[in-house]
This record gives sequence, structure tokens and C-alpha cells, in this order.
Amino acid sequence: MKLLQCNVQSVNTSSVLLQQTSYKLQVDIILLQEIWHPESGSLFINNYPHVFTKVRQNAQGGGVAIIAHKDVKCVRLNQYEVDGLEAVWADVMVGKVRTVIGSIYIPPGDFNALRILEDVLDQILKSHSSLILCMDANSRNVLWDDKSVGISPYSHSVKMGYKLEEIILKYSLLIHNDGVFTYNSGNSSSAPDVTLSTGILQYGTFHWSVIDYDLRSPHNPILIDIGARSKSDRKVVINWRDFDWQMYEEATSKHLSSLYEKWITNNSDDVEVIARELSDCIQLCVESVATKKVISNHSRPYINSDISEQLKLLRRTKRKCRLRKSPANVALLSKVQQDTTDVILKAK
Repeated sequence: MKLLQCNVQSVNTSSVLLQQTSYKLQVDIILLQEIWHPESGSLFINNYPHVFTKVRQNAQGGGVAIIAHKDVKCVRLNQYEVDGLEAVWADVMVGKVRTVIGSIYIPPGDFNALRILEDVLDQILKSHSSLILCMDANSRNVLWDDKSVGISPYSHSVKMGYKLEEIILKYSLLIHNDGVFTYNSGNSSSAPDVTLSTGILQYGTFHWSVIDYDLRSPHNPILIDIGARSKSDRKVVINWRDFDWQMYEEATSKHLSSLYEKWITNNSDDVEVIARELSDCIQLCVESVATKKVISNHSRPYINSDISEQLKLLRRTKRKCRLRKSPANVALLSKVQQDTTDVILKAK
């Protein structure tokens, strides 16, 4: 299954380029945000007969769409479309991959839309085990936006980022962004376009990438490719976090002493042989001491016990602040949020 996610900022100026892009990339489903109020027929793409849209009522801007290829089996899920949230949902099936997908637009500073999204997700996940969210969240957080470092914690986009982070943690959603920017206008670069999922890795690899296609929008298109299982996605590595350095010191002391005696006895002066034997000796010591662990492309090796405890503290502080928004609690929450950002950046 291939999906194309993009904020087009008025589909009327992007329709021709969108059609060319969809054919070149051979995507199954296109998910659009900020289609505004498209003219009749502007969303027509050859061989893409399934078009689900939701436009903003009584105002300009906004609007979302899902466009699916003729070979895609899809059903619009109207029951999850509610007032106050610009989102359209569909149950889709491509080959053996079946999932609910959502195209979502959260306007800047619209905290109410995020709260509604949380309620809708709760309803969807009661009936469906697999879900992909493609959204322009207008929310900034170090978990998906490397350029959000240093932004004031009092800005609306950062506050919305913390709210979206709460939703991600609550429903154990997987973040597919790799930190690179998805929006670039002048000197401003950020990653407001977020891709989240749950239950989708059962179908194999999930490749997320920003592509260089000009759709006359400052937002970069995002290509999502869900493929077959691949052994290369999982690999065994040394668990350096729990490495026993004391045992390693004892092992190297013994083996390096033996190697040194060998060099002295044989009066070896071949530098290349000495370097190779030294390297092999150290590697042997590491292998004899190290424990192994399995990681995947979605592993976050920088997550450790300190970060886990810091995230728990952040959640407790947020709950406390929600129950009583006193100046002291708000100030404490701001400090804990900044400390959490610093801890994650240091670990990365």
C-alpha cells in the first residue's frame, strides 16, 4: 500500500501537479489537508474514482480529502465525522493490508479540535485495531520536529504539541516522522505534518519519507509505503546500555597480555598483522562479554529509564495542572516540559 500525504493549500492550484505526481509515484491513496473549497471537478484524477471530502462550513480555508485508486476497496466512515473537527475517515483494503485511515487538519491554536480528535480516536479504536493518521496538526514537539528546539514553551504550536503528545501516549500511537521539516517557507522550517499509526506494523515494513515534488504549497508531500515483512527490518545488536565493563576489563587484561607475549616471543614487526590481531582480540573480548538485543527501524534506542521516569513525571504534572491550574502548578508544568525536552535532546 502506498499513500501520499500533503497539505496542498487550495487544491485548485495543485490539481494538475497532483495528478502527475500520483501517476509517477503509483500511489494507492492520496490524503490531503487544506483543500479549501475546491471547484467542481478539480479533485478528479483518472483511475481515482473514490473521493471523500469534508470542507469547512461558513468560512474559508481548511478542508480535508481522501482520494483512492479504483483497485482500492474503501468505505467512508461517516459515523466518525463530527462538528468541530476537520477530518474524513475511511476503512480501506489494498491487497492484504486493511486499516482505517484519517486525513485531518487542525487549525493553528485550535485546542478544541485536538480534544475532539482524542474522543474520536477513542471511538475508532474500540472497533478497529489498525489505524493510520495523516494530519497537519500545526503542533510542534521535539518527538517529531527537530526544529522545535528552543521555541518558547508558551507558543500555541508548542502547547498544542504537548496536547498531541498526551494523545499519542494515551493510545500508544507510533510516530513515523524522522524529525526532518515538512514545511518550508522563507526562513521558516518546521514539521507540522505528522503521521501516526497503531496496529499497522503487522502488515510489514512502514517506510515514511518526505519527497521533493512541487505541489505549489510550502508543505512537502510525504510518501508512505507499507510493504511485506522484511528480515532486514529487525537486526541483532550489542546492548551497550547494559554492557558489563568490569568483566570486559578483566577479559581484555587477560587476552591482551597473551597477545603481547606472543608479539615479544615472535619478534613481530609487521604493523598490518599486529593491527589485525589487536582488532580481533578486542572484538573477541566484546563478544564474550556483551549481551544482544533485537531492534527495528522504529526502535528509539535513546529511550532509557531516565527518560521513562521523566515522561511519567510529565504526565503526573499535567494531570495535577488540569485538576488545579494554579500559578504554581502552571509554572511547574512549564519547567517539567522544558526539562523533558532537554533530557530527550541529550539522549538523542
